[in-house]
Amino acid sequence: MADTKAQDLPAVNRAELKALRPAGAKPRPGAPSKITESEARAALQRSGYLIECRVESLLRKRGWYVEANSAYEDSDTQKSRELDIYAIMTHPVGTGPQDRLFSSVLVECINNPQPIAFITKNPYVRQWAVDDIKGVFDPEEVIIEGSDKPVNMGDLLKIAAYHHYCRGRIASQFCSFNYKSDKNEWMAWHDEVHFNAFSALVKALEYRFTQFELVAGIYINWEFINPVVVVQGDILDVRCAGGTVGFRRADHIKFRRTLIWKGKERSYMIDVVTERAFPRFVSMLEGELKRTAARVKRNAEVIKATLRTNQARTRKNKLKKRR
Repeated sequence: MADTKAQDLPAVNRAELKALRPAGAKPRPGAPSKITESEARAALQRSGYLIECRVESLLRKRGWYVEANSAYEDSDTQKSRELDIYAIMTHPVGTGPQDRLFSSVLVECINNPQPIAFITKNPYVRQWAVDDIKGVFDPEEVIIEGSDKPVNMGDLLKIAAYHHYCRGRIASQFCSFNYKSDKNEWMAWHDEVHFNAFSALVKALEYRFTQFELVAGIYINWEFINPVVVVQGDILDVRCAGGTVGFRRADHIKFRRTLIWKGKERSYMIDVVTERAFPRFVSMLEGELKRTAARVKRNAEVIKATLRTNQARTRKNKLKKRR
């Protein structure tokens, strides 16, 4: 095919081409035609790209398998989106080479020039936070000898005694700050970037659930899924009491988001962590997984018995269908 240059086209086509050019394609009057190295470095430092690189590097050094820019399907648009980081690590249960627990993190990174403020409070019942622990667990409940009622896995392992969801304050409201030059004052507002990060984590988490297929077996393979926002700037713990408002600088806030998902109310606990505290946070997740593995090992007999029962029931149902 011949290469036709723009100046060779009729005038009407040149006008049409000009109209089709994106508005940002032509530099503003007085703007430099090419960015300098120092300007490029400053622009990157203001963005969240470099945080992603540092978070990815830290996780790799600690032995996690990491996927940067991992894809997930947006449930609203059915389009492919990118999650900043998906990472996973494993720990043996100690009851056989095929019995393993996994901990994964879904991470969105934010460079926030202004603090993000979270209004925190003590939960009414800390035990309820066990229900906010997301993951894939088989079995989800067991039958203990001498009892007719099934026991939830969280209750069996007494996970509320050590899981970080079940201690400290939680937030269900947040905001950032924006300067209004026409009023000469700072305003509390919802930054769209922050809201989108929380929304992306929920969608990526729900997409992960669609990728699992439950296969009846006798091995313990669980994955705990932790949605996390890592911020480069500051986060504030805002506490309201008796008409007064107190501020505390924090490194880790638990933000609980509740929404309607496919006609049902669902809640999601999202860890918001500063970049400087992220190494300690990852170490905490690793410690929780190790403690969970020890408790699974102590209860392996009843867990395995339930797995064998479920497998036999599945086989029986398959035979009935074949007949």
